[in-house]
Amino acid sequence: MNAFKVLKNLFYIIGVSILISSCKTTELKGVYATLERSVCQQLPDYQYDKSDLPQPFNVKQVSPVLADIFSEESLRIMRAIQVEEVVEAYVLSLQDSLKDQESRLEQLMQMEAIQWKLQQASLEVSATAAEIDCEEERSEQIAGYLLNRQSSRETRLTVAAISIGAVGALSAVAFLSAGNELAAEWIGITTALSEVVLAGFIFFQKTNVLFYHPRNHLAEIWKGEKTSSLFPPSVWFYLNGGSSISRDGLTLREELVHRWKRFNRFDVEADEEKIDLYFGEGGKYAAEQLSNRSNLLDQVESFVALMKQDLSVLMSELNALRESFDLK
Repeated sequence: MNAFKVLKNLFYIIGVSILISSCKTTELKGVYATLERSVCQQLPDYQYDKSDLPQPFNVKQVSPVLADIFSEESLRIMRAIQVEEVVEAYVLSLQDSLKDQESRLEQLMQMEAIQWKLQQASLEVSATAAEIDCEEERSEQIAGYLLNRQSSRETRLTVAAISIGAVGALSAVAFLSAGNELAAEWIGITTALSEVVLAGFIFFQKTNVLFYHPRNHLAEIWKGEKTSSLFPPSVWFYLNGGSSISRDGLTLREELVHRWKRFNRFDVEADEEKIDLYFGEGGKYAAEQLSNRSNLLDQVESFVALMKQDLSVLMSELNALRESFDLK
């Protein structure tokens, strides 16, 4: 048996394994071409300024007519969807002792205006959550694709490493049996080095892809500007103080940022590149980073969806109020 021939075959196996594992450019270009542009945006950017937002909520400044009847959750959501004046007029109309047809008609018109505001806010929440969910699925889809490719490549390299180890071991035994110890030693060393090289490819060769997100809800939450082009006024106000769910004096938006810094380790000074990637317009992502982005979007979506709970509470309290007066 020729030792050099055996070594040649080992290097051939290594070369073929590396070549197969690195043949990803064409397929990745196809995926990128398919998902380069997001189809998640169906609405134009919101355009409003600070004056279009409600005044910060302070329960002490709420009308006593409303404060004596409604919970804080309802009072806050009234402020968020800017319906306090109509609700107050509706309550005063119910409390009026007059029960003539004109008063009844006025109450119906007021209730219709309130319900229209509630439905509008509910649709805005649903539309915002839908776009965020779409972006989340988009990130997760590419992350899953990259992880599958990575797993497949690692499997091929592992099989190659096992094959090289088996061929090397059998060849070394054969040369030892023939009394050629030098050849056996060379084959043993080459086999070990080959396995180390393949192990390096398994652990260090990660698949990346260019992934862009010019409409970035994560950036809006992270930066916390006075207004937002991606969140409607009612939702943006809700996230920035319009909810009664915030703890330790933090708004929902601040709570999200606090969690990201704590659990995702976004350090403004140490992780400038990481922050630019997640909260900028995109760049080169690994599969794990895309999965992490998906998780962050899921958190934003869940916080936005919480607004529907407060809308439901307000609607329930309004119905209870109307029924209580109908019984009188």
